Amino acid sequence: MKSGIFAKLFLILLLNLLVILAVNLASVQWSFKQGFNDYLLKAEASQLDKLVNLLEQSYVIMGSWEKYQQDRGLWFGVLSQGLGDEHLPPEFHQHDHDFPPPPPHDRDAPFHHHPPPGPPPRVAEANEAELLARFLGSRVYLLNAEKQPIAGEIRSSKNAFLRPLKQGDQVVGWLGLQASDLISDHLAGAFVNQQLQTNLINAGLAIGLAVFSSLLLSRKLVVPVKKLTAGANALVAGDFTTQIAVTSQDELGQLAEDFNLLARTLQNNEQMRRQWIADISHELRTPLAILRAEIEAAQDGIREINPKSIQSLHTEVMSLTGLVNDLYDLSIADLGMVNNNTQRLDVLSELDEVLASQVSRFKARGLEIRHQFRCDPPVFVVADTRRIHQLFSNLLENSLRYTFEGGFCDVSVYCTQDNVFINFQDSAPAVPDESLTRLFDRLYRVDQSRNRASGGAGLGLAICEAIVNAHQGSIRALHSRYGGLSIEVTLPLAKQE
Repeated sequence: MKSGIFAKLFLILLLNLLVILAVNLASVQWSFKQGFNDYLLKAEASQLDKLVNLLEQSYVIMGSWEKYQQDRGLWFGVLSQGLGDEHLPPEFHQHDHDFPPPPPHDRDAPFHHHPPPGPPPRVAEANEAELLARFLGSRVYLLNAEKQPIAGEIRSSKNAFLRPLKQGDQVVGWLGLQASDLISDHLAGAFVNQQLQTNLINAGLAIGLAVFSSLLLSRKLVVPVKKLTAGANALVAGDFTTQIAVTSQDELGQLAEDFNLLARTLQNNEQMRRQWIADISHELRTPLAILRAEIEAAQDGIREINPKSIQSLHTEVMSLTGLVNDLYDLSIADLGMVNNNTQRLDVLSELDEVLASQVSRFKARGLEIRHQFRCDPPVFVVADTRRIHQLFSNLLENSLRYTFEGGFCDVSVYCTQDNVFINFQDSAPAVPDESLTRLFDRLYRVDQSRNRASGGAGLGLAICEAIVNAHQGSIRALHSRYGGLSIEVTLPLAKQE
C-alpha cells in the first residue's frame, strides 16, 4: 500500500517484541548473576562451621576478643585451623610459624571435646591488602557483639554473610564473610559467560520467531485493509455490488460488515435514483404528450379551437403544474426547509378548516367525511401553517381518490401529555400487506397500471412523510378497522407558555 502500513505494522510489532526480549534477557542475566553470587556465598558460608566452633571455644577460654584484636597472628592461626591452609593465600605460608604455649584448658569448660592439637599457630603479621580476593580466609572477619571490627579486613559490607557467635543463648560476636567477586574468579566467570551465551542463543531464536510472527500478524492485519481499499475504489468507480468477505469477529470484521451495508445502501439508492428518473419521465411524458397532440391537432386544423379544447389543455397544464409543485415540495423537504415559518398553531382549528373545505368534493364522489375530536380545544403545536394545511389536504385527497363510492373517511383526534394523534381511516378498498410499507415511497402507487383517472403521481404521501418528519413527528400506515387504509400522524405538543 502507498502508506506503507504493512512495513509500519511490521516494524512496530518487531520493535515491541525486541524490547521485551532485551528487557527479559537483561533481567534474567542480572537475576542469575545475583542468585549465583548468593549461592556461592552460602556455599562458602557452610564451610565456616569449624571456625565458628573454634572461636566460640576460644571466647569461653579467654573471656573476650581482646587478644584477637591485639595479636593478628593468633587470628591467622585460628583461620588456618578452622578453614585449612588451602583457603589462605600463598603469601600466608611464606611466613615463619612459631607456636605459643597452649591456652589453659579447663576440664569444666562448656565444651567437652579436646581442642585441636596444639594452640592456633601464631603467624607473623601479614599485609592483608595483598591477600587475593578469591581466597576464603582473606574475606573472613570477626566482629564483637556490637558488630565492631575485631580482626580481619572489612573491605565492603555489601552482600556480606554474618554468623552469630554464641555463649549459651547470648550472642558474643559475629563472624562475617564477604562475597567474592565473580569477575576475579575464573571458573565462576566462565560459568556466568556460558549462561550468557546460552541466553543469547535463546534470544536469537526468539528474535527469529518474533520476526516470523510479526510478518504473519502484519499480513493478517493488512490484508483486510487492502480488501477494504479495493472495495472502496470499486464503489468510487460505481460498482455498488461490491461485497467483502467477513473472515473475523473483531473490529476489522465489523468494519467489513459496515462496508457491505454501505455498499448495499448505495446500490439501493442507485436503483431508487434510476427508478425515480424513470418515474418522473413517465409522469411528465403523459401530460406533455397530451398537450402536444392537442396543439398539433389544432395547428393542423383537425381539432377546432373552442372552450372545450382550451379546457382540455388547461387540465393538462394544471396536472403538470401540480406535479412540478410536488417535486418542488420534495426538494424543499430534502433540503430541510419544510418548516421555515413555524409558529404556535391550533391543530384542531386548522384540521376543522381543511375538513370543511373538502366536504363538497367528497359529496360529489358519493363519500362522507366523519370526524370526532377527543381533545378540548385549543391544541397547540409548533408548526408551519401552510405545510400542516398541505398535510391534511393530501391525506384527505388520498382517501378521496381511492375510496369506493358510498364509503367514508373517519378523522379522529386524541391527545396525550406530550403528543397529539390524528388518524385518517377510510372504508374499502383495503391496501395489500406488501404495499403498506411502501406507501410513503416517492412515485409509488398501489395501482401499478398508473391509470391517472384513479390517482395522481404517487407523491402525495411522500410529501406528507416529509412534512411530518420536519416537525419531529411520525406517520405510519395501517389497515383500517373499516376495511380500508388508516394513516396515523403523531405531532409533539407545544410547550405551555
